[in-house]
Amino acid sequence: MATSIAEIQPDGRMAFSFVSDRWLQLYGLSRAQFMADQGLAIERIHPDDRQSVFNSHRRALAERVAFSWEGRLLVRGEIVWVAIECHPRSTETGQLVWHGVMIDVSARRRAEIPSLAVQNQQRALLEHLPTAVAVTSLTPPRRVLYVNRQFLRAFGYTLEDIPTVADWARLAYPDAADRAEAMASWDAAIAEATTGDGQIDGRELKVICKGGAARDVMISASVIDDMLITAFVDITARRQTERRLLTDRVRAEQALIAAKEEVEIANQALKATNLELKALATTDRLTGVHNRWSFEQAVLTEAERLHRYGEPLSLMLFDIDHFKSINDTHGHQAGDHVLAELTRRIRAHLRAIDVPARLGGDEFAVVLPHCDIAQAQEAAERLRALIEGEEFQDVGRVTSSFGVAQFVPDDTLDTALKRADDALYAAKAAGRNAVRADHHPA
Repeated sequence: MATSIAEIQPDGRMAFSFVSDRWLQLYGLSRAQFMADQGLAIERIHPDDRQSVFNSHRRALAERVAFSWEGRLLVRGEIVWVAIECHPRSTETGQLVWHGVMIDVSARRRAEIPSLAVQNQQRALLEHLPTAVAVTSLTPPRRVLYVNRQFLRAFGYTLEDIPTVADWARLAYPDAADRAEAMASWDAAIAEATTGDGQIDGRELKVICKGGAARDVMISASVIDDMLITAFVDITARRQTERRLLTDRVRAEQALIAAKEEVEIANQALKATNLELKALATTDRLTGVHNRWSFEQAVLTEAERLHRYGEPLSLMLFDIDHFKSINDTHGHQAGDHVLAELTRRIRAHLRAIDVPARLGGDEFAVVLPHCDIAQAQEAAERLRALIEGEEFQDVGRVTSSFGVAQFVPDDTLDTALKRADDALYAAKAAGRNAVRADHHPA
């Protein structure tokens, strides 16, 4: 953990009176370099991230409150992700100093990279929804990861305005008492959803927009992994209408019924959107089977069952022989048709508990719960014969090579996949259109 202490100069610049060795190490500076020119620390911040840290810094100085920031340092051409927390303290003389803590979060950020493609798909879907949507992290400091166009139109806040949920709460609920009540209720709903079905049903709140206008909104949300996807339905016009109709009891009751129906429709639309988002996050779009991330989660789940109950578990890997020549000869559209049709065939001959997945390109995998190596080899042979046995439209005969391996007690996901992959390569070395099994002692 890196630590620092800084004072604010009359010109507004921050002058450091102490930085730890770990602080200098993260910035890639020697103590002599830093003491000679403290401006080198600013130069180490990635150019694309400097404005965000400046904004957080200015806000904290103006309000004399703690600030947090997560971003990139550029050290000797390498990206280093860091998270910074700074808190103001008053000295005995009344001088305001800032005590900072910085940690390296590069490992966590690198682990998030494989999900970027899925996030892009989700963003494209969310961007065109007629409902305002925000995606936030559930882990501290609960950053606001994304807001769609309708959110900007409805409330006026950009990601720079609300980098964290705390910033959103401060602006949307400026009254401290209202803010405390709203956030306490919301946090309790998140905790219940996290341990329950992942859904937060609609609740009504009054939100203050960037321009100062107040909006009545119905807020619903869904927990997906470590993220919260929140939808905001603007019901301001409806509430204004209801208030005007209070003198007419019958009309007011009718408006209330209509309001409830509209909220239910909004909730159903949000749930449908969440189902589609989950499908995007776990399903290969071309073939309809699980994607690599979903496959790995299934393997980890079944491996836990193996360790707990001793049930056998096997993995099957296979790919299409000479798939590149199919694309080169018949075109990529024909290749995509082969992938989709092959998947349709094998799914019809798998058990309900089996988990088929496309790992990428023409590489597929199947998780086989309750299967030992012999049963897995038999299943692979059936699928190999099935694929070869019926010609594919416009392409003709297609063959495939299979490798199978059984989980052993000391296996990890990587070691089991490696053994199955080695078996697949053995099948290719044997002339393709074959099945080979790894006979690691179980």
